[in-house]
Amino acid sequence: MAVGAERYSLARGYIAAAAAVAVAVMVRLSLEGEWVRVPPLSYFAAVTVAAWFGGRGPAVAAAMASAAAMAVLSQSPLWTNLPSLFGIALLVVSGVALAALANAVQSARRHADDNAAAALRRGAELERQMADRTHAESALRDQYRLTQSITDNATAALCMTDALGRCTYMNPAAQELLGYSFMQLRGRVLHDVLHAAHAEGDGDCPLNSGAPRRALRAHADAIRRADGSTIATLCAVTPILRDGEPIGSVVELRDVSAEQRAAQDREALLEVTEQARANAETASRSKDEFLAILSHELRSPLQAMVGWLAALRLHPEDPAMVGRATEALDRSLRMQGDLVNDLLDVSRIISGKLTLERSWVDLGLIAANGVDLARPAAAAKGLDLRFEPPAEAVLLIGDAARLQQLITNLLSNAIKFTPPGGRIDVHVDAHDGSGEMVVSDTGEGIAADVLPHIFERFRQADSRSTRVHGGLGLGLAIVRHLAEAHGGVVEAHSAGVGHGSAFRIRLPLAADGAHPGPTPSEAAEAPQIHGLHVLLVDDDVESAEPLALALSHNGARVAVAASVAEALTCLEREAFDIIVSDVGMPGESGLSLARTLRAREAGRAERLPAIALTGFASLEDRARAFAAGFDDHLAKPVDIAVLMARLRRLAPRSGADAQ
Repeated sequence: MAVGAERYSLARGYIAAAAAVAVAVMVRLSLEGEWVRVPPLSYFAAVTVAAWFGGRGPAVAAAMASAAAMAVLSQSPLWTNLPSLFGIALLVVSGVALAALANAVQSARRHADDNAAAALRRGAELERQMADRTHAESALRDQYRLTQSITDNATAALCMTDALGRCTYMNPAAQELLGYSFMQLRGRVLHDVLHAAHAEGDGDCPLNSGAPRRALRAHADAIRRADGSTIATLCAVTPILRDGEPIGSVVELRDVSAEQRAAQDREALLEVTEQARANAETASRSKDEFLAILSHELRSPLQAMVGWLAALRLHPEDPAMVGRATEALDRSLRMQGDLVNDLLDVSRIISGKLTLERSWVDLGLIAANGVDLARPAAAAKGLDLRFEPPAEAVLLIGDAARLQQLITNLLSNAIKFTPPGGRIDVHVDAHDGSGEMVVSDTGEGIAADVLPHIFERFRQADSRSTRVHGGLGLGLAIVRHLAEAHGGVVEAHSAGVGHGSAFRIRLPLAADGAHPGPTPSEAAEAPQIHGLHVLLVDDDVESAEPLALALSHNGARVAVAASVAEALTCLEREAFDIIVSDVGMPGESGLSLARTLRAREAGRAERLPAIALTGFASLEDRARAFAAGFDDHLAKPVDIAVLMARLRRLAPRSGADAQ
């Protein structure tokens, strides 16, 4: 475009020059006078116009054309016409000068135009740059506001530091975590203010890094807050770079106190779980061992009974054999009864259904009776059993039978584990509001690792098949629960294996001023059932027959019925003073018999007493028996003396009283 414009300007100049020269010639031809001898001004005007519009080239061309026109139009030869020559020369010189001047003017004008165009272009460029800068600044402001909003609303605690580690920014989360305001930490070295402790093995503290060249991973640190407390945090540092050089850093702090507590809780829970699992495995092994011992303890007296019964069949007429067999059978039966009673007591203890029949008791008399009962067994083993009675009565409120069971279990345990020739001491006393009973022996003693578990169920010091002593290992567990049921405690002491042991029981004494009930000796008077008419209902003839014989031997008249229907027939045929009935029978049960009996008595003043004698011995079974109409509940096997006492209590005006 620039070349085309120059060509257009040059053509315009030549055209202007030609037109100017033509006009000058026409003017020259139209004018007459002396002055025409002088070079006319019209030619100068033509050269000037050509120079103005065309520049140097058209100006020179106009000057040459004007000179040629003057020469042609001259009236005399040029070499004789000095004015004409001078005019031509002046015209040429003037044309050249005007051409140079026009050229300079045009150059200056073009330069000015170029400068103006360049200035316009620079102005446009500056305007564009200003617009771009304004846009960039607006974008930067928006980016800054966005970044500020993100950091201010971030849940992570963020701080910024300069190259020396001095704080230049803190977001609200950091201020809340540390307890400092930004103005309190501004310009201060974060490490000097916050550092409390650093986890070993993690390298240098990130807070002390200033402006690192690479990001530092999270380290566990203890950070000191404004109130002086410390919190566990994870600290990570990211460098701020400018032209590849670090000029500061971004510090991120995260509170991990809750995570550490959760981890500690998980570890503690894991330890508890592992301990519980170990305890469960131990308990499972103990129960397996207990079941094996139970099987052995139940089978041993059964084997003795089977053996002695076989001996009786072979020698029925031998009095000595009959006597020995009777004693052996009695021991075996009592042993099995004790095992069953222990199992039932443990079941009641586990289910929380152990009940106590509380009354006034003398702990000294209870201990004396227990010692008297244990003397035959101690004497048979050659043991010296000594009892030191209290200076005065030790009165408390409790279950006499259960307390008797407590002292009996302790003495049985001492007799079992004391070798022949040993000694057992029983001491009863009262002090500090408690009745205290101590049973000590010179027996085998208790190992230190066994002593803490001596009162646990299903735990024995020796559960091997080659163990020396029998028993289920439930006696001491029952002792502990009976003592606790009376509000007392039991303790075991032993210096170790071979140094004997001592069991101390402390029970709360009764309040002063109360009137004690009957003494154990008065309550233990032998009952009399002479003349009592008893209906015994049991489908098991082998159980009913010896029981009927025992009652008959003590003066009662006994009729035996093998079913509920037979019992109802007997009741219609004759009058009875009391009924003793089994519960679990084929067809109709003893509960059905009790309900039928009470239904028949509806509206009558008389009530026939009834006792349930059954192998179902739980508290639920007892409750069902009373709900059906029974007046008492006894578990098999039953002691004859206990049964006679219940018969006498329920039928006080029959038998001997009626005679």
